[in-house]
Amino acid sequence: MDEPREQAESTEGYAMVMGWWGIARNRVVEDRVQRFQQLATGLHRAYSEACGGHIEALSLANECMTRSVQGLFGIRRPDELFAMETEALSGLMKATSIQLKTWSDFTQKVQGCYMDVARDTTSDIGQEAREAGSEAEQQVEQAVRTTRQRIRRAAKEADD
Repeated sequence: MDEPREQAESTEGYAMVMGWWGIARNRVVEDRVQRFQQLATGLHRAYSEACGGHIEALSLANECMTRSVQGLFGIRRPDELFAMETEALSGLMKATSIQLKTWSDFTQKVQGCYMDVARDTTSDIGQEAREAGSEAEQQVEQAVRTTRQRIRRAAKEADD
């Protein structure tokens, strides 16, 4: 199933559950739930890819060790033993390199997922701050108008 379709279905399911409970839809909560789902999906994808890479590295190490053990039975001279040891170490180093790259990629992807969440959160906070600032500005303007009206009335009453 593709990701946008899954998200649409999960959002619809969320709305249905909230409606069943008699709770009105809240766009902020829905957005946060959707962001959490995106985070979970990104983390799941990163973890799956890391596991696949780790299995590949383990498979390579297993093949290398199998070839090395089989090769030990056919060794007749000391130089063949050294060549087999070198081949085994080379294979193990390659498997270790793949594992390190896999886990490095995994940590970068996890970091990216959390950076996206942080970016979205700061964007939300910025938007809320702008809205609060605008609301405060409107309240101040209203208070200034009211104060000016009171001053005018007081001045009129003083003149009368």
